[in-house]
Amino acid sequence: MTEDPSTTPPGPSHPSGPAGRLSVAVVPGLSRHLARLVGEIDMDVAADLRETLERALADAGTGLDLDMSGVTFCDSFGLNTLLRLRLSALRSGRTLVIVHAGPQLAKLLSLTETTALFTAPLNGSAAAGGAGPAGREPPYGEVPLP
Repeated sequence: MTEDPSTTPPGPSHPSGPAGRLSVAVVPGLSRHLARLVGEIDMDVAADLRETLERALADAGTGLDLDMSGVTFCDSFGLNTLLRLRLSALRSGRTLVIVHAGPQLAKLLSLTETTALFTAPLNGSAAAGGAGPAGREPPYGEVPLP
């Protein structure tokens, strides 16, 4: 379904359904998986996103790393999804780490003082890229991180 331009208020374009608004690609790793997210996270896609990332987390050995550099919008539903997923990871002895965040998501995490909840522990179990000790190789075999 497309929006009628004559009835759409000026501003950013938001398709009416979740299709095409968010894509998630999960790359399996040796001990951790990497999920690359591109698009917008809001109430329309939050439940599907949580289900997708819960499955990836269940398959991951020590946890799940999120490359969210392609996320252009995340609202409170998206943040709640990430927080719930983090709790699920901790309950199963795993971690959830945001290895890259887009500017809007980084600001949201900062404003809500939740950034530290999604960073790698100092002993390092997540991928490099600003979340762990400098110079440490990511555990993804030959999958390069941007």
